[in-house]
Amino acid sequence: MAEQQGTRSEESATQGEGTQSIRAPTRHLDDVLSLIGALHENHGTECSTEALATTIGTTSKSGSYRLLVASARTFGLLKDTRGVAALTDLGHAALDPALRESALADAFLAVPLYRLIYEKFDGRILPPDPGLEKELRELGISPGSASRARRILRQSASTAGFFGEGNNRLVRPSRTPRDAPEGDMGAATRDTAPQLVEASGCDHPVLKALWATLPNEKFAEGQQRQWFEIFEKAFEMVYGPMNDGE
Repeated sequence: MAEQQGTRSEESATQGEGTQSIRAPTRHLDDVLSLIGALHENHGTECSTEALATTIGTTSKSGSYRLLVASARTFGLLKDTRGVAALTDLGHAALDPALRESALADAFLAVPLYRLIYEKFDGRILPPDPGLEKELRELGISPGSASRARRILRQSASTAGFFGEGNNRLVRPSRTPRDAPEGDMGAATRDTAPQLVEASGCDHPVLKALWATLPNEKFAEGQQRQWFEIFEKAFEMVYGPMNDGE
């Protein structure tokens, strides 16, 4: 548990010196795929975090390694519990040539920040880099981390196949999404989510996208608080900040 808490704090510090309310992967999807590929090739389904670190030529105490593992968790491809690193169902699918395309798309959308951007533009032309960084800042990325977060988002989107119609718009690959592993936040959109939001009188794409990340039964460890922090940012973006006393 202490090791996991250390990983999270390092991840937050890298993204915004611990001040931002939304995490984004600090490593792009290609790096994460190399990590889970090394686990699968050398250890099968799971191994100790120390053994995995040794496999890729580092140590489990390395800050860079911890951030890589944290990114793999954010993409929903790896679990890291009590010193054991294990592939998730989505991680197995990402390594399976028959399931890879859909699994990578699911992994990209498993990142709440990426899903919000994807749903907001929904096939429309993305803004140039300065505009995209502004969007990321409004969703909670600190100003000092926005440029890096934008680069990692674009690299990960390319790996996941979202630039099939050009690198200026996010379009999900055409294959039917696979079912999300139980408890993986944001791994697939529930069909009822848009209707629930619309029924409340709000048809804003950002809130629709955020509602769609709610898991069917329970949140994965540590993600419930993160969801509410993201919701607060999204709510303020749509409706403006709350007045004093509200």
